[in-house]
Amino acid sequence: MPIVSTDKRVGFILSSGRTGTVFVTRALERHLPGVVSVHEPRGSRTNLVLSNVRNLVGPGTEVVRTRFREGLQRRLDALPAGTLYVEVNPMLVALTDILADEVEPLHLVHLTRDPTDWVRSIRKFRASTKFRPFIDHAPFANPYPSPRPDGWWRASRVERALWRWRYSNERILAIRDRAASYVHLRYEDLFADDRDLQLATLGAAVRTLGVDDDVDGSWLDTSVRENPAPPGERVDVDPALVERICGPLARELGYPS
Repeated sequence: MPIVSTDKRVGFILSSGRTGTVFVTRALERHLPGVVSVHEPRGSRTNLVLSNVRNLVGPGTEVVRTRFREGLQRRLDALPAGTLYVEVNPMLVALTDILADEVEPLHLVHLTRDPTDWVRSIRKFRASTKFRPFIDHAPFANPYPSPRPDGWWRASRVERALWRWRYSNERILAIRDRAASYVHLRYEDLFADDRDLQLATLGAAVRTLGVDDDVDGSWLDTSVRENPAPPGERVDVDPALVERICGPLARELGYPS
């Protein structure tokens, strides 16, 4: 039986990560009354690891389902009636099937970023300075395709990152038809130099999540980046590799070769 909250609304923003999700999380809560926006709530990494194991070896769905359901229910129970709860959580990509089973109605915003730029950002990014060296090498700590593609164990970090981009976005697209409302939005449009395009992107997101009123976007300031990737050496990404792994999907999502 799906989680159906009669006195609260629920929406999700999913992506491969490094798509402005921290900025969006903070902006929604700061400027939209009645919205509680949460980025990667407690337990998300554990659910990701368990889901990655499940996706690779088979058993474990009910363990992940119970953890996800109970965690979400606790967060909803702690909120006042009438709240719009928005979970911004790239770690859910490994359990999108469970998300679609457990949340009804499902309101879903899908954020994407050009795969080449995304790989450069994710390779330089350090979400947790203390634990990142371990997370990078832990076998189930990041979203990766199951079953592993041919040549996986010989693949470079850049190649694995491209597979991660593809897998994450394919997992989200797999549940779009199960959502009561769905919109695909691009990082490049949210952070564009064109103010009208920025506001149109923001408006599409909040309408999909269930904010009924027109949004006054005068507060939107994308010049202040949240959680930016640190400066570092340029990450080289072979265009032929991008085309081989991500080409058709990238074009479907609005990123021509």
